[in-house]
Amino acid sequence: AGMLSASCSIERSWGRWLATVLDGLMGATAPTVELNFKNAVAASYFSRCTKNRVGNRTKIVLLEVAPNVWDTDLRALLRAVHRAAPHAAVAFVVWPSQAMAQSPHTNKDLRDIEAAARDENADVLHVEQLLRRVTLGSQPEVPLRRGGAARRYAESWYAQRGQDAVHPNAWGHLLLGAAVAHMVSMRLDSARCHVPLTHALVVNGSRPSAFAASRKLSDQGVWERCWDTADTLPVAGGLSPWLLVDEGGAKRVRKLGLVSHSPGSRLRLGPLTAP
Repeated sequence: AGMLSASCSIERSWGRWLATVLDGLMGATAPTVELNFKNAVAASYFSRCTKNRVGNRTKIVLLEVAPNVWDTDLRALLRAVHRAAPHAAVAFVVWPSQAMAQSPHTNKDLRDIEAAARDENADVLHVEQLLRRVTLGSQPEVPLRRGGAARRYAESWYAQRGQDAVHPNAWGHLLLGAAVAHMVSMRLDSARCHVPLTHALVVNGSRPSAFAASRKLSDQGVWERCWDTADTLPVAGGLSPWLLVDEGGAKRVRKLGLVSHSPGSRLRLGPLTAP
């Protein structure tokens, strides 16, 4: 989900539109949609404590992390998802930053997503071409580096009338949610009827699969204990000289952390109960 502010609401996010459109398309057979999000973190955040967010009976996992893949081992992220939900079909949902949209065929982050998906049995849903076609009509390949086409593209789909280089505006959220709902419903219908898809909005670089086959991975002794906010950490022996601070004020998003201004400070946690 994009950054929430006074002018934004989770009720208008692409995840909400995904649930709404799926209900309209599939009625009582529509899958239940559950959202897990974290503001302004690398995608690697979801590689840890994945089982806290994805149940082992989950059937579909959608990862919308493309603008945040810095310092992230995308293969490790996919393996963590497969461990948590071994029977789930997994797909990256790629909302492009404006920088990605300017060079969709050469952008390193997009290439990394494609490569990881190929290696780890995941699909990729790109909406960049759809955004171009809706905006530019019969000239979807017009470069977006400057001029009227770039301005029209940015103002059509990105927040703050295109001044936000990453987050979708209300129309962007609507189109993304509808595109993902179309993919999910078409893939599920195809799987139920055993009919191969010949046309899809999904591109994964190597094959148009009807959702990549799930892959079982053993836990390999992975053990994690997880706390989502700093105020819930089991600090041993009191906080001093550590301070609980909220560094999300500028974005109106609560982001708690522990900070010490004393060199050499140690933070002790425990006791931690092993499995």
